[in-house]
Amino acid sequence: MRQLRITLTPWTCLAALRRRDTNLRREGVIRKEAESLQTMPGRLTTTLAGCFLLLAGATATAQFDARGVVVPLEPVQHISVGGAFTCAAVGPGSVYCWGNNIYGQIGTGNGIASVDPLPIRGLPSTPIDGLSAGRGHACVLTQGDLWCWGLNEYGQLGDGTLEDSYEAVRVQGVSGAATRVAAGDYHTCAVIGGALQCWGNNFYGQLGNGNDQDATVPVAVAAPSGSVSQVSAGALHTCAVIAGAAWCWGENLSGQLGDGSPAVARYAPVAVANLGDAVSEISASLVHTCARTGSALYCWGNNDYGQLGVGDVLQRLAPTLVDSFPLATLGIATGTRHTCARGADGVYCWGNGTYAQTGQFGNSSVPQAVAGVGATLELSTRNSHTC
Repeated sequence: MRQLRITLTPWTCLAALRRRDTNLRREGVIRKEAESLQTMPGRLTTTLAGCFLLLAGATATAQFDARGVVVPLEPVQHISVGGAFTCAAVGPGSVYCWGNNIYGQIGTGNGIASVDPLPIRGLPSTPIDGLSAGRGHACVLTQGDLWCWGLNEYGQLGDGTLEDSYEAVRVQGVSGAATRVAAGDYHTCAVIGGALQCWGNNFYGQLGNGNDQDATVPVAVAAPSGSVSQVSAGALHTCAVIAGAAWCWGENLSGQLGDGSPAVARYAPVAVANLGDAVSEISASLVHTCARTGSALYCWGNNDYGQLGVGDVLQRLAPTLVDSFPLATLGIATGTRHTCARGADGVYCWGNGTYAQTGQFGNSSVPQAVAGVGATLELSTRNSHTC
């Protein structure tokens, strides 16, 4: 569930409301006054309208956080974890982000970080069909178009420039034909018109177009023919599921492409070994990758922190079964040096736990249940936190 924090204490509001006519507490007035609020970085302005919103939210669907701030809880359609920020989509044209904002990655129109979820500026008021946060930028898919914001050092926003953007800008050349989007560390990929296209940094060939030239607008990936059911952008490599098979390209210093080769990089897609044509999901991260075939989970690449989940810290150049996962795998998310997966009864994580991004401190080379988390619909992680 999304948690919107409003920095108004209940005591301040109750004192103010005692001076108001109780007739103003009707739902219609609450809604009307709440709509007049002006959003400020990290808080909402302290007005009586804010007090009404506070009391309206202080119900069974809300709680107060450690600051004494009301936290209304609302359904979330999509959630995506970035480098040191997080974004969530809650309705048509409504995406909230919070965390680090040095490049404008929380899309609020300025570079001020926020501990509270704040709305993205510049998005159209249309349904959000996809959301993906990268290291310092994020993108959404809405009615076939793509909008991105944040860091744009290598053209990863796809608007034809190298200028960072503190609010959403439209990706060029999409023309309402996009169906999927994936933001990596410094590049972005999408399925546009049924074909894979990528843009941004291409030093290791992570755009998959056969060369190492950066691109500020989408370029075609030299992918095999077939329906693209998923794409995942890691730090310096990219993977996709095409006609049920897993394909990867880009950096391969740790064997994260999974083709069994120690080649430094691949500038066009190569087939991942031994997975067949029944791959349902793939997740690329910094230096390792995981994929799901039916209910089975496989990982490969760097394993310094046990992020492959196979009980040791040895590198794998090809997919290896995570046979210690106790349940059928429903979803996967790879972080910088850790991995998480959804099972029917909850979430399990393993690998680097320096910041408790696995749900506990310390490293683990086998899956461990995250305490207090039951069945989930969506799971996301990246550098050092998980949602």
